[in-house]
Amino acid sequence: MMTRSNGKTRLVRSAALLAACLLLGVLMAIQFKSVNSAQNQQLLQNKRLEELQAEVIARQKTNRELSDMYNKLKDAVAALENQMATNDDTLQRVLEEKRFAETFAGLTEVSGTGILVTVEGLAGGETLVRDVDLQMVVNELRAAGAQAIAINDERMVAMSEIRQGGVYIVINGRPFPVDGSFTIKAIALKQDLERALTMISGVADSLRFYNLNVVITKADRVVIPRLREDSPAYRTDFWTETP
Repeated sequence: MMTRSNGKTRLVRSAALLAACLLLGVLMAIQFKSVNSAQNQQLLQNKRLEELQAEVIARQKTNRELSDMYNKLKDAVAALENQMATNDDTLQRVLEEKRFAETFAGLTEVSGTGILVTVEGLAGGETLVRDVDLQMVVNELRAAGAQAIAINDERMVAMSEIRQGGVYIVINGRPFPVDGSFTIKAIALKQDLERALTMISGVADSLRFYNLNVVITKADRVVIPRLREDSPAYRTDFWTETP
């Protein structure tokens, strides 16, 4: 015969078991909701990423189409200018000055004799290239009469930037890893450019003193691309502030 004490004990156990089941059910519901929310969030992120990727691809396609159109129009304008200037000496001089200005501003591709300077740190990241290292080379080349300069095919003009940005060196708005290789191209008399960099205690010696690898190569033909249209240094409209 079950006593009152045993009945009370079983009742307490049943109540405890019911409470445990209820708690387990609540925890499972919370966990399911959390997992479901995380899955939904991941789906939204993946969808957003796909949308961004599609937008980037579309913009790249548009940029290529606009660049092709720009090149065709530029060639057409050049052909028209040459045709109009055939029998006009004054217009020919104006066009020559215009082309010189465009070359100086980095708006046209140029080629000629010059040198290639490769600068890179030691393997293993023991030494890294700094922005001041590249600036020192560019300044020396300009002082030696370089008519056009590019770093990793980024055309150097008056508005160009070379600045350190963490583990990158930003050139004309484009980042390059500091542990990578930097190729500096310059057009002018190759003997003069080489002599300027390799003089005793000059730029090449200074860079090697800081354990940087420096390779200087003379070339009969160096091609330097024009400035990118999307570069922060690209300017075709100049203005002066009036007092």
